Amino acid sequence: MRTEEPRRHEPRKKIAETFVELAGTLVADFDVIDFLRQLTARCRDIFAVADVAVLLAFPGPELYSPAPCDPSPTLAAVLELALGEGPALEAYRTASTVSPGNLATAPAEWQDCTALAREAGHTYASAVPMRLREDTLGSMLLLRATDSPLPADDLVMAQAFADAATIGLPRRPHPQRRVEPGEATGLDGAHR
Repeated sequence: MRTEEPRRHEPRKKIAETFVELAGTLVADFDVIDFLRQLTARCRDIFAVADVAVLLAFPGPELYSPAPCDPSPTLAAVLELALGEGPALEAYRTASTVSPGNLATAPAEWQDCTALAREAGHTYASAVPMRLREDTLGSMLLLRATDSPLPADDLVMAQAFADAATIGLPRRPHPQRRVEPGEATGLDGAHR
């Protein structure tokens, strides 16, 4: 029974550590890109998703992806389309969680993004807005490669992470679009 106790507390420990890291946005010097990449890596680990990306429209209206968890060419291609259609854009525009279910049955207007995501092995997608009071500064896209969607409790926690991460963004210089091989950097027309 004692061996069960550490396992039961491991997810709580990771969640607590993540909130401590998110509070780091309130200190004077931190690298926004590294911070966002750490956020996506933590979310990938805690929520057992295949990929996570933060899409920002801060400080201007153009949505872009400064920090995917994995800057691979495959994910970059999915993100490039996600900037113009799909759950991440919808979460940004509506300031609401978007979880369309299985990508095979996602709305037809998202067909290019969802088809490419499915080719990359993703089966479910969810997105949460990155909100600061009544402003939406972007969204966080969570992609699964399993036979089930992200549980509702995980979406609530992902929203809490996104909101906490957003607190420090307006106090920082514009996150530079670090271009890595194959990394998507933005498209026109993603305005809120």
